[in-house]
Order: sequence, then C-alpha cells, then structure tokens
Amino acid sequence: MDNDAQVTPNGTPSLEPLQLRKIQSGGNTVKIPITPDYKADLFGTAYLAAHHEEPVNTRDARFQSLAILRLAAIVGDIQRPEHRLSYETGLTEPELRAIDLLIRHTHAVLSDLVEEKKKGIDFINLELALSKLKPAAATTHHLRATYVIDYLEWLMRTGDGVLSRYVVPDSDIRLRRQAFESIRQCITKPTKPGRTKRNAFSGYALSRLEEHMGTYDPRAIWKDGLTALRNSTMFALQFYGGLRRSEVLALKWEDIKPGRGTNYPPEISVAARRNDPEDPRKRKPEAKTGSGVVTVPNEVFRQLDEAWREAWDDIYDLAEEIGVESNMDHTFVFVTTTMRRPDLFGSPLSLSGFNAASQKLCLSCGIAKGELTSHALRHLSAMRYVRRQRQRNEPADAIEKGMREFFRWSTTSNMPSYYTANEDHAAIYADMLTDARFCEEM
Repeated sequence: MDNDAQVTPNGTPSLEPLQLRKIQSGGNTVKIPITPDYKADLFGTAYLAAHHEEPVNTRDARFQSLAILRLAAIVGDIQRPEHRLSYETGLTEPELRAIDLLIRHTHAVLSDLVEEKKKGIDFINLELALSKLKPAAATTHHLRATYVIDYLEWLMRTGDGVLSRYVVPDSDIRLRRQAFESIRQCITKPTKPGRTKRNAFSGYALSRLEEHMGTYDPRAIWKDGLTALRNSTMFALQFYGGLRRSEVLALKWEDIKPGRGTNYPPEISVAARRNDPEDPRKRKPEAKTGSGVVTVPNEVFRQLDEAWREAWDDIYDLAEEIGVESNMDHTFVFVTTTMRRPDLFGSPLSLSGFNAASQKLCLSCGIAKGELTSHALRHLSAMRYVRRQRQRNEPADAIEKGMREFFRWSTTSNMPSYYTANEDHAAIYADMLTDARFCEEM
C-alpha cells in the first residue's frame, strides 16, 4: 500500500475512480487501470492481464465494468472491496445489493454521485436517491453486470489460491463460500435484450450462390477493374479456402507462401492479429480463432499471388501519384481501391467496405437482400469439404478431424460434427423443391 494514499476518517485507504492507460508491448495492447494520480490499480491490472488474449473491444468492456464498480464502491461506502474479496471473508449481502443498484446507472450519473459524496452529501436511502436518476440501457446493464460478477468471482477464486498456502479458520472458509454464492444471488442481470436473429441460409439461396460462384463475371458487378479483381479474390478465398471475413481482412503478404513441388502445395497462413500496431483501422478485423494454414486451388492462388499482387503494386504507384503513399505503409493484402475517397486509397480495406462488396455479390445471384451474407461462402466451403471427403469414403471421425484443422475450429467446437451430420445435398435439393421461386424457374 502506498504510504501517501488518501485515507478515510476511520483510517482505511480511500478509493479513487479508475482511468485506462494503454501501452503497446510486443505488438499487443496492454491495458492498465490507473487512479487519477497515475498509480496502477494492481487488482484491476492483474484481472485484465488474465484476459490478455481476448479482443481489444472485449477487454475495453471489462475495464468499463471495473470503472463502474469502483464508482459504485465509492458511492456505496464499500471499503477495500478487492482486498476483502481476495483475502478476507468477502462482501456482505447489503454491500452486494448496493452494487447491484448502482451499476444499473450510467457512468455519468455515478460520477456525479461521487462528486456529491466528496462534498459531504450522504445517501441515507440509496434506493430512493437512485430511483430519480436515469438508468443505463438494458444492453449496457446486462454486459456490465456480467463482467462485474466475473471480476468479483475472479477475485475470490484467485484469493482462494493464495489462502490455500496458509492456515485459515474453518469459519472463515464457510463465510467465504457464502460470500461467493451471494455474488450471483445479489447482483442480477436483466434479460439480455433480444436482437434480430439471422435465419439459417435456405437451401435455395445456398444452391444459387454455389452455382453463381463458378459462373459470375466480377466486372458485371463492380465496374472498376481493380475493385472487381480484389473482390473476386477475397470471395474466392472464402468459397474455396473457408476463410472468415476477419481472416481475409487480416491477411498480409508474408502469409502467402508459394508451394515447392507437388508435395508442398501453396499455402495461406491465417494469423490472429487482434492487436496489430500496423493496423490503422479503427474497427479492427479480430479473428475468431487462432492461427492455421489453408490451401486453395492453384488458379485461386495464382489470382491472389500473381494477378492481385501485381495490381497491389499498381495501387501503390497510384497512391504515390496522388500523394497518399503513406496509406500503404503496411503489408495487408486487401486495400481500398475507390478513387472517390483519395484520402483512404491504398489503406487496409475496412469491414464496412467488405460488407458492401459482399452484399453486391449476394444480390447479383438473384437472392433478396438479407437472405445471404458473406459467411454463406464459408458455410458452402464446409459443406463442399464434407461432400468431397464422403465421395472418397472417408469415415466421419476423419472428416471431423480434417475440418477442425482446415477451418480452424477449436477442440471444443461442435461445428465439425454439425456439418458431418447435416451436410446432405439431397436435403438441399428437397428444400429447393419446396421453394416457389425455384419451381417457377424450372
């Protein structure tokens, strides 16, 4: 404990609001909660460090919950919450209920209450005082409660590991267990706000898209030659290589590796680049899983490594001509090609740019807006993979193992078994026959 830390009238160290400091280290973003006097909050720092592999946005949400919890502890007069959860008998039920009430409100509301506390105002009836204030949105409250509960439980579990090295009275152990159970009993999460659920892709839509991928002319969809080449290359990687949208956008030229003879075909490495300091995009394409290697047909690889690489060099020359060559101070494969935004020309393609291109592709195969997304290409890639392996009489367990590696699913994912159990082209055809649009075309 710092010797110069502020203390309350009863001699305990006072709590201070938290701010977030971000540091780039080894290509990763390190997040450190600090107090207004720039001292690291050790408990919060350790908690965020324990989740360092999560996407940046997720860790930001965790920090925001820590910051709200700190404000709630100040307003609720909850002394030394982290230390008591870690090494003592935890928080009392009234304290946890106070936290539950307070985290329902916005950061601005709680900050104002903290300022009132500093002026000596005491909230005798906390529930009455809060009832007059505007609550946070239900979505915000749900996420915040989720991470606050996780943090409090993490403190107690981590503390248990430390206390196991000491002799702790049985009575204290029982109290800690009760306090741990009280966290979820006292801090409630609202029902998660519903969102529009994307319906499963219909067999009709998938069949149309699968046929379309082998026959469509990119220049008929995107009039600009560079844009047409870029988009057709991206979507071929999804259709033949099963890449996710984020994986396509995160590709760099060093990931593209030409083959060495028939025994070593060309490969594309998929790397997790959640915190890449070279990525200037505000909304970064965060890969869902870790790294892996995929292969694609030779003609697709040549389109990527020869035609698009040559076009990429041409884009660099154009960027130099219009004075925005700094936009290409990176090695990301897919870049912005529109000259309508010269300030972005040559910069890594954004998620919104990718989505706009995929929407045009899906609409061009005659399917209504919203019935397909670019993820349907990865879905088709998985279905086609199973179909090929079944034609080779591969057993289901071998197919699932191969899919887990090729599509980079985790060892606990059920997706491979889903595809081996459900991929049946006859079922798709039956679905098509029930679709009036298909019958009309027959």
